[in-house]
Amino acid sequence: MLTQEVVGKYLGIDTGQGLYAYFRRHYGAWFPALGRVQRTTFVRRAANLCGRSRGGCGSRSSGGCRTGPDFALIDSFPLAVCQFARAHRCRRFRGEAAYGKDTLVRQTFYGFRVHVRCAGPS
Repeated sequence: MLTQEVVGKYLGIDTGQGLYAYFRRHYGAWFPALGRVQRTTFVRRAANLCGRSRGGCGSRSSGGCRTGPDFALIDSFPLAVCQFARAHRCRRFRGEAAYGKDTLVRQTFYGFRVHVRCAGPS
């Protein structure tokens, strides 16, 4: 959902209905759950993502999500280099990779933490 909201914002799609139609038409194979989800459910989930009662993050008509040059979405995720059990003898990226905590699965991993920053128009 977050990916769809960011791409919709980049493409200038202002409504949840437009976002739903675009991704269902062009990327239905990449998001197979869209075939099972009704449009109203999709729009409601998009609105809940931004904490508003209507529209998605791409909607400019109803306030809620901040936009502008001083606003950016920042997220990170773990990128494991090898299985944790083999980490002590792993030669890939030796000296660059490190141990870290993956809070989603509540496990320690060996690899990198990838940071993504999506800024507003400048």
